[in-house]
Amino acid sequence: MVAGGAIHADWKGLKPAALKDGRDLPGETDTRAIFKAILADHLGVGRLALEERIFPDSGSAAPVRGLIRA
Repeated sequence: MVAGGAIHADWKGLKPAALKDGRDLPGETDTRAIFKAILADHLGVGRLALEERIFPDSGSAAPVRGLIRA
């Protein structure tokens, strides 16, 4: 189950200076980090498989912790 009620990114607010092109929230989270969390915590996929086979060269995108609730 996904643990809701939390923001898993750096929240910079909604002031125009914080928005991309003055209107859009900028992307702050590497999508691979979300998928790594789901694959590891929910499906039990190991770290080596995640970083070498599923998402090669993704060592900088650590899985989001606390995303999946037991």
